[in-house]
Amino acid sequence: MIRKIVHAFAVLSLLFIAGSTLANERPSVVNFGVATAGVGGRPQAGGFPTATAHARGVLESAFAEEGVKVKWHFFPTAGPGVNEALSNNLLDIVFQGDLPNIVGKAAGLDTRLILAGYRNGHTYVVARAGSPINSIADLKGKKVAIFKGTCLQLVANRVLAANNLKESDLNAYNMDFASSNAAIASGDIDAVFTSAVGAFSLRDRGLGKIIYSGKTDGGKFGCSTSVLATSRFADSYPEITQKIVTALVRNRVWTVDPANEIEQYGLWAKSGYAFRYFREDNEGTNLKSRFSPLLDQEFRNKYKEAVQDSLDFGLIRRPVDVDEWFDDQYLERALTDLGLEGYWQ
Repeated sequence: MIRKIVHAFAVLSLLFIAGSTLANERPSVVNFGVATAGVGGRPQAGGFPTATAHARGVLESAFAEEGVKVKWHFFPTAGPGVNEALSNNLLDIVFQGDLPNIVGKAAGLDTRLILAGYRNGHTYVVARAGSPINSIADLKGKKVAIFKGTCLQLVANRVLAANNLKESDLNAYNMDFASSNAAIASGDIDAVFTSAVGAFSLRDRGLGKIIYSGKTDGGKFGCSTSVLATSRFADSYPEITQKIVTALVRNRVWTVDPANEIEQYGLWAKSGYAFRYFREDNEGTNLKSRFSPLLDQEFRNKYKEAVQDSLDFGLIRRPVDVDEWFDDQYLERALTDLGLEGYWQ
């Protein structure tokens, strides 16, 4: 009798363990953080493939039959806000720029870089309309807005260094996009490092003039964005992580197809920024190259350069091992499963 009871208990224990394992294979919710937001903080974005994936509902479709909900979180506070949420275990997957990714990793956030976002992003510098500022050299001693802790701060330091200036040579103010736009309009600042849509909006409203365009130099100083997974999430749900990457890679093919250009700009315009601004920034740009998801040597080198530049500019205190950080297993499987091994070569 005792032997039967022990056997029954052992069977129940195995069933409980198996049930727990099965339950752990699927989270009820995937929390996806995006280091930007639309006009007025609206939960929409534009200008990059992850924004397209959100607008098209590609992750929601991928998990429609599995009972897994995808919850998107858009951060007007950008990278610093995303990193704070990561440090409090509030996010599972995130999209953001190179500097906040590097700052978080250097500070001990346990993440894996699983997918390239875009490379050679276009940053713009806008000076107040009517000001005597006509070049980067003219920014010395001027009141300049820089959204610190975001990839724009790294770009700003690179652009300044190329013109024999440092951030400390400016009267630099830490402002988000909404605050800097208002400060330009009121005359409280002289210039701002900003995005394409921000620059074009200031220009078209007669509030500013563009004195530097990253588009003219191919974005050589620009942001390299990425998709990260927390190690906690990837280790707990490897197949869910794989499904996310596969869906994002499939979406990337749609994103770079010229046949979808007009529809995509329309999706991005849901952010509140004008359709024509996305067209202007991307016109003449090879989106297949710019939006490549590959964690290839070119992209690795961009991150190694970003780490070194961040150290040199005093934006981080300790280095990051890029090769250890990059985890391409999900991407490689996605490319194989989708038959895309040579698509971005």
